[in-house]
Amino acid sequence: HEYTHIIHLDKVDGVPSWFRDIFGRFRLLGQIPFVFPNSFNPEWFIEGLAQYEETDVKAEVGRGQSTYYRMLMRMELMHGLKPVDKISQPVTVWPDGTTSYLYGIYFFNFIRDTYGEEKIYQWIEWYSSNVIPYRLDSASLELFGKGIHDLWDEYEAWLAAQFQPEIDRVNEQGMVAGERLTETGIATGKCDCLDDGTLFYMVD
Repeated sequence: HEYTHIIHLDKVDGVPSWFRDIFGRFRLLGQIPFVFPNSFNPEWFIEGLAQYEETDVKAEVGRGQSTYYRMLMRMELMHGLKPVDKISQPVTVWPDGTTSYLYGIYFFNFIRDTYGEEKIYQWIEWYSSNVIPYRLDSASLELFGKGIHDLWDEYEAWLAAQFQPEIDRVNEQGMVAGERLTETGIATGKCDCLDDGTLFYMVD
């Protein structure tokens, strides 16, 4: 996973590589950002790619084959998939810090299943020579002939086809809801129980 980050974020081509050859990788005040074009991909793209590379379905390793992640995405679909504009920004609602990882890995699975794995690497190649930051829509138009929002609609339809049988089965079995003990959500540590039945937890 982390090695993928190193290779991906360091990859450069075209005009940005010329600048790196001339000015180097660093300046007095820090890193020169435009010589690392892939660092301007949104977090869900960067983390999704790393998880895609970490996953081996046959060996049953990596979050791309995780049943826990399937549960999280199933819940997202049941409550409405977040739009690409939202997850391209910091997300502070459930599943919070997992959002970029969750949406990212399934997005790359969608690209592989729908357009072929080669499109993933073509996207990376395209972005590696990109001079203007944050051109997510331009990359999508160039590679798929449609903007990122239309591609995201396809992604949502693909997810629905993948998960709807599970959602239907869960609904048929009936949902079992627990009792809410706190409104502090993700800031709450695990709950412990004393011998007399008293529950306690830490709040950060």
